[in-house]
Amino acid sequence: MSALGRPRQVEDEAVFDAMAKVLLRVGWARMTTGQVATEVGVTPAALRQRFGAKRELFAAFYAWHTERLESGRDEPSREGSVLDALRAMARESVGFIETPEQMRHAMSPLIEFEDDPAIARMTRARLASAVKRTTALLERAAANGEITCADPGALAKQLQNCLVGTSLVWSFDADRPIVDEAMDMVEQVLAPYLGTEGDPA
Repeated sequence: MSALGRPRQVEDEAVFDAMAKVLLRVGWARMTTGQVATEVGVTPAALRQRFGAKRELFAAFYAWHTERLESGRDEPSREGSVLDALRAMARESVGFIETPEQMRHAMSPLIEFEDDPAIARMTRARLASAVKRTTALLERAAANGEITCADPGALAKQLQNCLVGTSLVWSFDADRPIVDEAMDMVEQVLAPYLGTEGDPA
């Protein structure tokens, strides 16, 4: 077998990054394992040997990314303003999307797998993890006076719901970058809770 075809020639992360790029480019319906293999630089046979068919590849990608969220490996720095860290996290969650078509493509596998119990379970875990991470940041912001909030968990859920809703609406009705829409939404939700330590009231 050639070096190009060795199943472990590249790391999982490189394969998942390639899959995400292809998915954003063409959407779930048109994405093939061959396209992903070409993007990452391995043979289609090697990719199938390692991950299985397209559905199994996506499940592996989804599980990997969910585990990263739950483990906190992508947590923002504890230095500086906590609200700035929260804003950075929100910006990063949509910053890789450039067009409404890409947003629809990013969402397309979830529609395909709406009746898949494993994917549904991981989706719930991802959403719960996002709320948990946001709650932790808001609790820190409340503790240091950046916000005044009696229920950071409820505010975190509101922020996440608004972010998902903003992304969905933008995917069909966009007149400016999604990052701008998302950040305006974050500021509007946070505005009633801003304290005097890190942000003006």
